Amino acid sequence: MSEELKAPGAYILLGSAHEDRWKTVSQLVRYLIYNDEEVTLCIETSETLPEIPDLKQALDKGLKENRWSLNSDETGFELEPEFSAAGGLLFWVSRGDTNPVSLVEILSNWLPLKGIQVERVITWVDSERCSQSSSNQKWYEACIHFSDFALLDRYKNLDSSWPAQFIEHFENEHYPCIIERMKKGRVRDESLVLDNQVRRITQIFDPVDNDDEEQILDPYFERLPDGRRSKVVPDIV
Repeated sequence: MSEELKAPGAYILLGSAHEDRWKTVSQLVRYLIYNDEEVTLCIETSETLPEIPDLKQALDKGLKENRWSLNSDETGFELEPEFSAAGGLLFWVSRGDTNPVSLVEILSNWLPLKGIQVERVITWVDSERCSQSSSNQKWYEACIHFSDFALLDRYKNLDSSWPAQFIEHFENEHYPCIIERMKKGRVRDESLVLDNQVRRITQIFDPVDNDDEEQILDPYFERLPDGRRSKVVPDIV
C-alpha cells in the first residue's frame, strides 16, 4: 500500500515592516529546514530578500522562494504563489505596510480551496512602533486577533513596564494567543512558536461544518452596505 501523501500546511506571519522582522522570519524558516521540512517562503513581489545568515543557511539547505501579489482593490490575488500539492510547508510573510485583514481574508478562502491547512498564524510586534500611538496598537490588535502566537521585539528602549502592560491588555480581553518577549532579537523557543496547537480567537481557519447553518462571520470581515469594512483598522504609521 502506498503511503498517504501529507497535505501541505501554511504558517502566516503578520506584523509591520522592519529588518528585524526578517531576522525573525529567517530564524523560524531555518529551524524548519534544519528539521527536515520542505519549506517555500511566500513573499510579496515588491519585497527584496535581505542578507541574513539564518536565511542564507536556509536557502543553501533547500528553502524555496515564491512570490505573490494582491489585486488593486485587495479582494484577491493578482499573482498566486506556486506550491507543491505533495506536502511541504508554505511560510507566508505579509506586507508590513498595509491592512493585514485583506490578506488574511483572502487566505481564509484561498488556502482551503488549495487543500492547505493553516499550522499557525504568528504576529511579530515592533514594540517601539506599536507604542507610538493608539492607532498603531489597534493595527497590531487586528493582527493578534488572527494569531496563535505573538512575538514582542524591539522593546529595549521603552519603559520596562510596557511589555507587561501590553500582554496584560490581551489577557484582560481573554485572548488565547500566546504573547512572548523575544530575547535580544531572537525567538526563545522555535518549537513552541511553530507548534500547531490552535490559540487564535478567530474561527476563520477552522474546518467548515456544512451542517452548521449559523456560521459566524469574523467581526473584521463584516461590511457596511456601501462595501466598507464595519470594523476599521487604522493605517500603520
